[in-house]
Amino acid sequence: MGESPLFEQHEILISEVLYRSGDFVYYHDDNGQKKLGRLRSILKNDDGYYQLRIQKILEYRDLPRNLKGLPRQRRSITGEVWLQDKPFLIIMTSQILEKVTILIMFQHQNIPDGSLWISEIIYKCNDRWHVRNVKLSYLHPSDYISIRNPPLSSMPIYKLFLDLYYDDFEMKELEKGKVMTVQGQDAWIIAGLGVVMADLPQGNDMTGVLRHNANKGCRTCKTTKESLSAHNQDIVTTLRYHHITDEEILKISS
Repeated sequence: MGESPLFEQHEILISEVLYRSGDFVYYHDDNGQKKLGRLRSILKNDDGYYQLRIQKILEYRDLPRNLKGLPRQRRSITGEVWLQDKPFLIIMTSQILEKVTILIMFQHQNIPDGSLWISEIIYKCNDRWHVRNVKLSYLHPSDYISIRNPPLSSMPIYKLFLDLYYDDFEMKELEKGKVMTVQGQDAWIIAGLGVVMADLPQGNDMTGVLRHNANKGCRTCKTTKESLSAHNQDIVTTLRYHHITDEEILKISS
């Protein structure tokens, strides 16, 4: 939720350049090395200073040894870089250098020559580095949520966390932003549904998943019933990702 522009600050001005959560950036690490990363969210510490949560993006030379090889080395020459799963970094705004364009493969049909691009995520499982297709990853909220700017820059902005709503169309309008009167003053209101609570059967019905006694009855993963107690399974490869589930439901419906 801390990454969503519906609930948190999603843009910040650094050296006269506007950065938004979800942007790809160059930054320098604590050793002064120039690195690639993705701005996951904008934070403020207890002293009131802004900090940035960064997801690492690795060049070939930074890959773990067991993932290096001729095929990836060749692809790196054409611009491939690798997204690293958690943990994320926390840096100061002074460590940001500039924006950079990086294309994620499944979101772009054509990758122009000379572009930086990502097709794989590296992650650790059972104390060993692995790689998975970048499509097997939760989208950053900036990839599917767009917020309009208020009609007047001087208008106050309120972001609300809703736990009750009755009209889906009204909900979509509030997500984009809407002028409302608050204490006699026009204000720009942004609101979103943050959490849904349900028991197991109801939750599965809401997400379009079979009940929990089915062979794949978990609404968050596709692990089979026989494998639920396995202690060494690679869970990130069996999770249900929203954009993939949407494609599957569309295919079933057509």
